[in-house]
Amino acid sequence: MFKSFTDKDGKRWTACAECNRGGNGNAQDKCSCGWQHTELNGLGCYMGECIVGEPKKPIKISRSKKRYQEFLNDDSFCGTFCEWLGIKPKNGRRYV
Repeated sequence: MFKSFTDKDGKRWTACAECNRGGNGNAQDKCSCGWQHTELNGLGCYMGECIVGEPKKPIKISRSKKRYQEFLNDDSFCGTFCEWLGIKPKNGRRYV
């Protein structure tokens, strides 16, 4: 499913995951904003180019690493990773 579109003024908006300079693209010169985005997440720009050729396969990451990346990208200001996961400290100690 493609998320890139052309707006009412005729400008092309390209999602980072569908951009040639993004995470799935084949360009050598990667974009500083979208080089690590391999999934469609609503991020993109008007300067992007559609992927030329076959998209690159995304690097497979573990579930735990993916969960930690979600924590880093979350804006809830939960504090520590353990608090974000919902792990309660034992004996009243606080995780640092």
